[in-house]
Amino acid sequence: MTATDSNAHGRRHLAAAIVMIAATWLIGLPWLAERPAVRSYLQWLEERKIDPSARYYTDLEAMDPILDKLDRRGRK
Repeated sequence: MTATDSNAHGRRHLAAAIVMIAATWLIGLPWLAERPAVRSYLQWLEERKIDPSARYYTDLEAMDPILDKLDRRGRK
């Protein structure tokens, strides 16, 4: 295999990887978000004003009552 063949082979692999990522992002994930179980979970999060992309749930305002309850349990 020559260097040119190797470069072409590498480019094809890169292109295939990009197509797979794009298909997952643009087709697979939106399809998954429309499934009833996922849709109801996303709605549950939305009702409680929980940002699913938040890194730490303890930083969310909606977590304050939950954390208070856990603290009270721990003190008993």
